[in-house]
Amino acid sequence: MDRALERFLDTYAKNPADHSTVYPGVLSVLEGFKAAGVRLGICTNKPTATTPPVLEAMGLDGFFDVISCGDAVPHKKPDGRHVELVVEQLGATIETAAMIGDSENDISAAVNAGIKSVAVTFGYAHVPVEELGADALIDHFDDLGAALVKISGPR
Repeated sequence: MDRALERFLDTYAKNPADHSTVYPGVLSVLEGFKAAGVRLGICTNKPTATTPPVLEAMGLDGFFDVISCGDAVPHKKPDGRHVELVVEQLGATIETAAMIGDSENDISAAVNAGIKSVAVTFGYAHVPVEELGADALIDHFDDLGAALVKISGPR
């Protein structure tokens, strides 16, 4: 098993963009956040060996101030402590941050951390996205700014 995992990670690191896609609108949203000085983080269960190569291959590596991978933390999503760690590393608070996600783990982690969340309706959730418990849903990343404004009030 260890050998198979090692081989998988090696192949994944060498071909990081295979079977990966950047959702439409993501780059322009990230560019806008960066221009506005918004600090961004990634909270992923993917391993450290694969996450940076994927980000680089997809042209996303320059946007994030914090990247927290599942193999580098004691608690992984959906445990809210993974999200709390990223928020802390960003110098933010759960009141001033939001989680954007495309799966059950993402939104469950946000809920467990007590942080507001936005779920995309086109992610890979295995249940209807309306059942995830996100504070807002978006159909396209062009809608993210308005969704963040909508949920920015007190809980």
